[in-house]
Amino acid sequence: PMGYIVDRENNAKKLVVEPAEAAKVKQIFELYTKTGSASEVAAQLNEAGLTTAQWTSRNGRVHPGKKFDTQKIYQILKNPIYVGIIRHGEHDYPGEHKAIISQYLWEQAQLLLQTNTVSSNRQAKHITPLQGLVYCGYCGKRMTENYTSKRKVAHYRYYICKVNSRHNQYCALRTVPIPELEKLVAAMENGGMPLNDLVTNFEKGRHLANHCRNQLNTLERKISVLAKDDGASGEWQEFTDTAPKRNREITPPAAGSGNGNDDLPF
Repeated sequence: PMGYIVDRENNAKKLVVEPAEAAKVKQIFELYTKTGSASEVAAQLNEAGLTTAQWTSRNGRVHPGKKFDTQKIYQILKNPIYVGIIRHGEHDYPGEHKAIISQYLWEQAQLLLQTNTVSSNRQAKHITPLQGLVYCGYCGKRMTENYTSKRKVAHYRYYICKVNSRHNQYCALRTVPIPELEKLVAAMENGGMPLNDLVTNFEKGRHLANHCRNQLNTLERKISVLAKDDGASGEWQEFTDTAPKRNREITPPAAGSGNGNDDLPF
């Protein structure tokens, strides 16, 4: 199995952890518990250039690794060998090999597998017309479908940027509600919102976002100048009533002279 090599010393045929492949196995379990989608796990692994384990047959022929597919992901997720268990028929037995994942991570994955199986059996699969066609407008990565649900509460379906579905990575565009996006596309197709209007609204939003960003940068520069000026003595002085008074006096702006920021050195 992937993640292990067979130690044939003294014909013992013991399973020994292969660190590089074991890291892939652990990553598969972690990604699945985070995304809930085997196809998404396979897509992320393939995009990262990872493949299944390379192996050599007894006649010396080398079999290179292959791209991951959904079937391979499910095969790994359902194999208890990765938690230190040997399955024989319908019975599980403690193995002598070292586990690759924790019991907690294994149980999380099995619960999610069971939940997804029950959901797919009880209700027809929802068809998402825009699946695979939506890309993040901030970083350009493909957005994938996901959902959250609670008992007796309707599903909340949304697109999430692939960057945000990974560990230690972040994209400013968090999620996009699928129903709202589908309504927008339907309105465009039915003439309810012509493409020109959509582009116009987008441009207005983009200009507003740029304006807000510029305003924020300006405020940050002002704060930086004030902080440097107040810390000229080498120490940070908090703006409180107990802080030492400055040697120079600050003259209040005259009435009607503006917002009081005209005399700042920027």
